[in-house]
Parts: sequence; structure tokens; C-alpha cells
Amino acid sequence: MLSAKISEIHVSGHASRDELRAMVRTVRPDHFIPVHGEPRHLVMHCALAREEGAGVAEFVRNGEVLEFVSGTMSRNGRVPVGRLFVDGKDVGEVEGVLLRDRYHLAQSGLVMVVLAVSRAGGEILYGPDVVARGVVSENGSGMIMEGARDVILGVWEEAGDEARRDMGEMTTGMRKALRRFFNKRLDRKPMIVPVLLEL
Repeated sequence: MLSAKISEIHVSGHASRDELRAMVRTVRPDHFIPVHGEPRHLVMHCALAREEGAGVAEFVRNGEVLEFVSGTMSRNGRVPVGRLFVDGKDVGEVEGVLLRDRYHLAQSGLVMVVLAVSRAGGEILYGPDVVARGVVSENGSGMIMEGARDVILGVWEEAGDEARRDMGEMTTGMRKALRRFFNKRLDRKPMIVPVLLEL
């Protein structure tokens, strides 16, 4: 067991060349396939095994299939290899956009704005309600959230009646304005999700 005083000492768990030679001479394998290490190490290990009389020594890359029939080994195609992402109950490929969004959320947080407006008159019925997660601490959130509400109300007021009827345009305007606000106030770029409801 290592103590704190010598914890920086590292002893390799890998065998030396002489130990590898002794292992091949002792086992005398018909087929020798090294499977752990960098490619240059595997190639050198194959050469060492051939020198010591291994029947067949092959360097095989990840995913290559070896087939053994009646004592004869041959290469027979490839299989997919690599990292496999497990996401809840889904296993396999995950879209890059999904991973990028998760990384962005982890680094900068999320701000959601909920605003309900009258379909008939265009006036604000509810909100803006601003919810932030992972952006500001509880202590400093009051003034910043109030400032974010003012930004949203400013975007709403500056937009004309025609622009207010275009929910897509309003959503984009609010997202841009809030992005500038949080970048200026906190030097952060959280994910902004405006939710505009017409009632």
C-alpha cells in the first residue's frame, strides 16, 4: 500500500521484453495476437513473438475479424467498434446537436421566458415570467431577473403591432435581446427559450 509520501511513485504493470520472450517460449502458441497497447507496441510485440517461434503472429486492428477454421487463422471482414453512447434506454448514435445542447446547458445554464398575450388585442395577459437554471445564484438573482423582465417588456414595447402578431419574430427578438443582456451583465451566454402563448 502506498503512503502519501511515496504516492508519486509508479511501477509499470507491463512485462519487459525479456519477460515477454520467456512467456512466448514457455507457452509456444500456434497463434499469437497481442491485444493491448498502441499500434507500434503491438507490431513490435508480434515481431518479438515471431523471433521466439510463435506459429503465426498477427497485428490486428480494432474491429478486424479473425476466423479460425481447422487450425487455420484468416481475416474475415470488420465489425463496427468505438464508443457507444448510452442515453437512458437508448443505445447507439446520439445526434451532435443534442450533445452540443447538453454541453451548452452544462456550461452556461438555461433561461426560460413565458409570456401570454391576447390573440385579439395583442396586450400582455401574463408575464413575462423569467426562470433561470444554472445561470445566477439565489443571492444575485433578484435584480438580474428583474432586468431580464425589463428587457422582454422593452422588446415588446418597441415592436409595432404588425411585429407583435408574428410570434416567430417576437421570439427571435426576445432571444437576441436576452442573450445580449446576460452576456453584458454576467459574461455568460445561457440557452434562451422564450415561450409566447396566444390566448
